[in-house]
Amino acid sequence: MAIDGSKFKAVNNRRRNFNEARLTKAIKAIEEKIDGYLNELDEADAADPDPDEPPPSATELREKIETLTERKAKYQTLHEDLKASGAKQVSLTDKDARSMVMHHGSTEVGYNVQTAVDEETPTNRRA
Repeated sequence: MAIDGSKFKAVNNRRRNFNEARLTKAIKAIEEKIDGYLNELDEADAADPDPDEPPPSATELREKIETLTERKAKYQTLHEDLKASGAKQVSLTDKDARSMVMHHGSTEVGYNVQTAVDEETPTNRRA
């Protein structure tokens, strides 16, 4: 029996591969960014308008908050699905791809292919 293992890079960007820690960190970063935008809105409401410095556009800030809220909901759903499935990673482009350390020490999203061959040794027979 012969066994061979090879790692192949997937057509899946590293940014579209998530584990629990990465999702938790992304959700926390989004929450902090939303809080920052909300603080900017509060400060703009409380401050006297300065004619030399225009205040941040409330509409633009609300749009940014809405975009971040949608992304946060997507990440929370991925996080819940990941926990429910018991898997350690999820790849959005290719469900079978996994993040793994390659031979040169860097991390790539790809496949770890294992091949096993069981070959009987033929004997030379003359008919």
